[in-house]
Amino acid sequence: MGYGWTKLTQDEFGREGAKQSFALALIVMMFAGVFAFILPAPAAADSWTDTTTENFALGTHENTESVGDNVRLEDMGGGIYYTQGRFTSQAFDAGQVVENWDNISWSVTTPSLTKQVNDNVGAEPTTLIDGDSRVGVVQTGTSHEGTRDNDGVYENIQEINLGTPDTNSYYEAVTVVESGDSLSSPDKLDADDGDNYRVSAVASVENTDHYMTLEPDSLVDGENSRIGVITGGSITDVQTQNNVYENIQENNLGALTTTQENAALTVVVIGDNLSTPDKLNVDDGDNYRVDAASTAAEVNTYDYSSGAGTDKWAYEGALNANLPTPPAGTEFTSYTEISTSNDNRYSTGGGASAADPYHMFKFTISEAPGHITQLDIEWEGYNDEVGTTSGLHIWDFALSAWELLFSHTQYTTDGIITVSKTTGFSDYIDASGYLWLCAQDASNYGITIYTDYVKVTVTISTVYSLEVQHDSAAFSIPTGSTIENVRVRLNFGSDNTATYTLEIRDWQNSEWDILNTETVVSGTEVTWDSTLTTSPDNYISLNDNIRVRLRTDSIENDHISKEDYLQFYVGYRPPEYGLRWEHRVTGLPANGIAYIRIYGYADTGENFGIYTWDGTNDQWIYSGENLPSGAAAETWVEYSIPSTYLEGDNLSIMYLSADNTDPTPENIHIDCAGARVTTTMYSIDVQHDSEPVSYSGILNNIRVWLNVGSENTATYTLQIRDWQNSEWDNLETVVINNGTEYTFDNILTVD
Repeated sequence: MGYGWTKLTQDEFGREGAKQSFALALIVMMFAGVFAFILPAPAAADSWTDTTTENFALGTHENTESVGDNVRLEDMGGGIYYTQGRFTSQAFDAGQVVENWDNISWSVTTPSLTKQVNDNVGAEPTTLIDGDSRVGVVQTGTSHEGTRDNDGVYENIQEINLGTPDTNSYYEAVTVVESGDSLSSPDKLDADDGDNYRVSAVASVENTDHYMTLEPDSLVDGENSRIGVITGGSITDVQTQNNVYENIQENNLGALTTTQENAALTVVVIGDNLSTPDKLNVDDGDNYRVDAASTAAEVNTYDYSSGAGTDKWAYEGALNANLPTPPAGTEFTSYTEISTSNDNRYSTGGGASAADPYHMFKFTISEAPGHITQLDIEWEGYNDEVGTTSGLHIWDFALSAWELLFSHTQYTTDGIITVSKTTGFSDYIDASGYLWLCAQDASNYGITIYTDYVKVTVTISTVYSLEVQHDSAAFSIPTGSTIENVRVRLNFGSDNTATYTLEIRDWQNSEWDILNTETVVSGTEVTWDSTLTTSPDNYISLNDNIRVRLRTDSIENDHISKEDYLQFYVGYRPPEYGLRWEHRVTGLPANGIAYIRIYGYADTGENFGIYTWDGTNDQWIYSGENLPSGAAAETWVEYSIPSTYLEGDNLSIMYLSADNTDPTPENIHIDCAGARVTTTMYSIDVQHDSEPVSYSGILNNIRVWLNVGSENTATYTLQIRDWQNSEWDNLETVVINNGTEYTFDNILTVD
């Protein structure tokens, strides 16, 4: 069976009235079918008529309803009706309810109410069902969805041109050389005959600025180091001319000079002077002697009546049958209860049947373990479980373990544990001076622990110490000099073994800095020789002198220091300031003429020459230019250089002070520095207008065909004018090599 298109008459499809008639006919036939199904067979005798809505309302409806003096299938909502139903009439003519009828008849009329059914368009394919392509275009803002309701919303479809395509050729009519020189007449463009229309490129100059990006510590010459120091800004500030400067200050280049002085003033701070200090001036074995002073034995008590939470702390917690490793627990919320022995206690409960509460105490002991002769430790407290013990422990740093000191079994009142230690103090006191105690009962009964008072008493023996300070004579250092180093040399001995420390006064920070610490064995001599190069100025006082002190910490042995000689040295550079600074620019092209451009100035009255590195001959060349002197004279300094100066793609300039003998450090201020590369560029811009274009119908495409050759390798771009948008659109870009030809062939289609 074949398929074909059949034209519908206007009466059947395509007119609004015909649509309604078609729908009406369809509905009438549908209802006739329905009622043929639901009505009873007609009778041959008596008859009656139900003609009004009131008559029909007296009957029985099943999926039917009476509307406008007619019976119809009931509307379920939304215009959807039941497909079948039943209506039973109530007879009134008998004047009574009739139970049985011998004969019955009923004439049926067609329902007058109709329903229109739409079969909506669901798609409009690009290719028709017969294989043809769609011809036409849907107008903007419309679609086939507008056909689904008779509501005044349309799908608008416009015809397109089905005329046979025609192609017209047009040649150049007007040629304008926008950039370049015309060497022949444009009429040579009208034939493919090798007779060319020729245009030569014109030259233009382009300037490209490249800014300084490096300032190396070692100059490009490989021999000189940078001299100077940045006092403000950085090299990034020289990359824009915006009055933001990199400020570079001269360094002192004076020859290093060392001067030496002896002790001029000696003060014994701790100890007894046994001889005259002038014995320090000569290395002759004739010693300056100081006897250490003694300090009587002391007893110091540490408890929580002062310093709680500052240099002593208490912590609480609970742990099953084990002691916690310090530090542990939570700090006490109050120290008042344990500051005195007054039965006002701090308590901590276990909180669980298997948790054992503890109190942990941390003391800061100021005495050195080597000077302690006895530790007395006391704790007052108890736990409230009958038959259990409360133990006090001390942490042994050497073993990393708790050591039980003592325990008691009090459970209603304080038990007092007092323990004395006479040895092993360094095991119980660490390098920071901390001592740890812990009270706990390991009963696993969940008891409560109470602490009333805790203290540590430290006894120290008689100790000896000395301190003697020496000031050097004043150094004659010229004003403006740079201090390079400070040196102290001391030879001394001790009549008893002791640890000595030599310190130097930092006048700038008001503190003592350690030079040497050493245990000097009885009857021996040592020589300490210390040189300071970091911030040596800090050790020269306003009176141009140096101060040192020799001291010992408190020890049990009496001792006498025996200083043979003490010498002070200062290395300085007299004020002869100069500057040597390189700025380097990278990434320069190999061709082009380079100009150095610098915007900046030097301090008033100062001369700083500008040099350029000759990369071919490996030497600095003076440019003949100096930085302007004074801010008021600031201007651009510009000078040209040959391309042979390039070191690869780098170019270096140097600022050099004129004589390097300035008595005070001077500065240069650089706002902008770089190299301007001037390059000659060649270009052609030729515009061709075609002959007037004429056509009928709709424009389908535009084709541009151009054959081009070049006498030198260059990149060519063919563009076409977009008159609507006042711009040029690229058709093609291609590199045409020297002596070759290329044919542009570009087609623009119209959508």
